[in-house]
Amino acid sequence: MQKKELDANAELIYTKPDWAWFDEPLKGKVAEAFIYRRNADDFFPKLCLLYFFDENDKKMIGVEYNWGTRNFNYDIPEKKLKELTRKETEFTAKYDTLKTQLGSLLGEPIRSGTVINTAYAIITQSYWEDPEKVVRLVLAFNRKLWDLPFGSKSDTELLVQIYYKN
Repeated sequence: MQKKELDANAELIYTKPDWAWFDEPLKGKVAEAFIYRRNADDFFPKLCLLYFFDENDKKMIGVEYNWGTRNFNYDIPEKKLKELTRKETEFTAKYDTLKTQLGSLLGEPIRSGTVINTAYAIITQSYWEDPEKVVRLVLAFNRKLWDLPFGSKSDTELLVQIYYKN
């Protein structure tokens, strides 16, 4: 994994020895997480990869591909966040491309659709499951920034989550 990421011009930006899950299929598991940022990624925000290993047997139990403002891309200036709110078309196109790619590998999703669609945000997701894994594709796009006392914030993210059952 580390060689693969270094070959992809990624940097290890964070490790967490006690990452806990609250959702299925990994509910109750604790893992060690290694988070890499791919510096050569042309999409903004840059891709972060999160690899999860069971704390007991060190077997990989999940991987997450995350193009988001929340997860480990904390240093995004407010001006860039405002620009991001005008990139819904680009995020939707990337979501559609990823959905097509995942569909060609996994077949039709079990569930797919828009969960929330307001003036402030849109959340769209697709879900696949087979005997070995659960795969979730999520687009959570903020159309407007949240104005908070300490500055503006965006929780925009595009995720591919793959969690292994055994």
